Amino acid sequence: MAPRTSPVIPTGPEWGYQIKWDGVRTLVRLDGNGGVEIFSKRVVPRNDRFPEIVELLSPLRIGACVLDGEIAYFDGKRPNFQRVLVGVNRKKFDDNLIFVAFDMLYDDGEDIRQLPFKDRFAKLAERLPVKTPRLFVTDLMHDGPALWEWVNTREWEGIISKRLDSPYV
Repeated sequence: MAPRTSPVIPTGPEWGYQIKWDGVRTLVRLDGNGGVEIFSKRVVPRNDRFPEIVELLSPLRIGACVLDGEIAYFDGKRPNFQRVLVGVNRKKFDDNLIFVAFDMLYDDGEDIRQLPFKDRFAKLAERLPVKTPRLFVTDLMHDGPALWEWVNTREWEGIISKRLDSPYV
């Protein structure tokens, strides 16, 4: 699901909002037994480019699933996209790279992309309750303008507005 830019934040009870992490869009397949496969949004294998993320995710035993998220570089103040791009083109380990999950596409081998986003997100939050500085599910907020204000004052990239009833397309 690719985001589109908009000059207006949609509002209403049918909308949810997440921080736009300034990173590299990533699909992660976990086999439930420590196996991790990282792919770009165009499904190009990326394990060799992000060994620290493979190492971060391999201890997870949350069942076989596919997560949608971002690999980001977080300097303690804000995400830094340029530092992530350095990571794409190197093979050097970097402890400041993080994985932020924001959606789940498969759960225990079941394709859940047709479920409403709110249901997929609930499954994701249930499966991945761990929250560490380098691995977490991004929050789902219900006040888009307030989140935009928070992001804007900290000079982060932006927010993503999602219809809570939308399938993954």
